[in-house]
Amino acid sequence: SNLTEFTVSENSALKTIGNSAFSGISNVSSSIKLPETLTYIGDEAFYGAYSLLGINVPSKLEYLGNDAFNGLTSANFGEEVVLKHLSMLEVMLLLEMN
Repeated sequence: SNLTEFTVSENSALKTIGNSAFSGISNVSSSIKLPETLTYIGDEAFYGAYSLLGINVPSKLEYLGNDAFNGLTSANFGEEVVLKHLSMLEVMLLLEMN
């Protein structure tokens, strides 16, 4: 991927990040703060995005797809995140990260 920067405006109305949206990005070496409006992160959305330093996940997130963060080294979740879909593998990976 040629993507080198990823910025989401604080005023963003972003609700969904689709399947494989940022899969394999390798040139973004910063942390990402996702907007509080985000409720859905699709399968493999950030899969293999090894260069990301971390990601802050909003408390309103309801769906986290399979392998959404596979390859990330850090993910911070809001205190009251209640996910409606989360595989056991994802739970183990998240516990390992935090």
